[in-house]
Amino acid sequence: MAKKLDRPGSPWCLKRARRTSRLLVTLMLVSASAAAAPDGDATTRTPVAVTTAFYNWYVTKFRSDHDPMLELRADARELVSTALLDEVDALTDDDVLDYDYFLQVEDVVRPCRSLDAAPLGTGPGRAEVAVTLSSRTKAPWRLLVGLVKADGVWRIRRITRDTAHPPAAAAKRALSDC
Repeated sequence: MAKKLDRPGSPWCLKRARRTSRLLVTLMLVSASAAAAPDGDATTRTPVAVTTAFYNWYVTKFRSDHDPMLELRADARELVSTALLDEVDALTDDDVLDYDYFLQVEDVVRPCRSLDAAPLGTGPGRAEVAVTLSSRTKAPWRLLVGLVKADGVWRIRRITRDTAHPPAAAAKRALSDC
């Protein structure tokens, strides 16, 4: 049998309910602010972090049947230089772009979620990162991503396919994520 203090409406029970409510509200506020917080200050992101963030966004769009090119300027402007966005827009406007510039493939493929990004070198205001991608229908391929640092923030400036160093080790792990 419940004690007199535990009965609904008793002062002790009301006090406990208020404490529980305050705790829940505090936890919800902390969770909401953590969810709304950015992944990190843009000025502290490394070239590998910028490249990984971009390709995770790009591949996720593909895998959810969205064309990332349609949302590129709005969603990725913090990761891609304005000059590169303008160049890609010009290629697309002239219908010259018959391949995916960011994946460096002619046939649009549905890339796997996993990717490997490794730094190749950093200089004053410039960096290069190697990215390995794969899909179920293509052998893994490697991209060289050139970044520039403008206003203290790293942004992708160019992407080329690395034919000199085809990837080998990442293939099995990457295919398991298709």
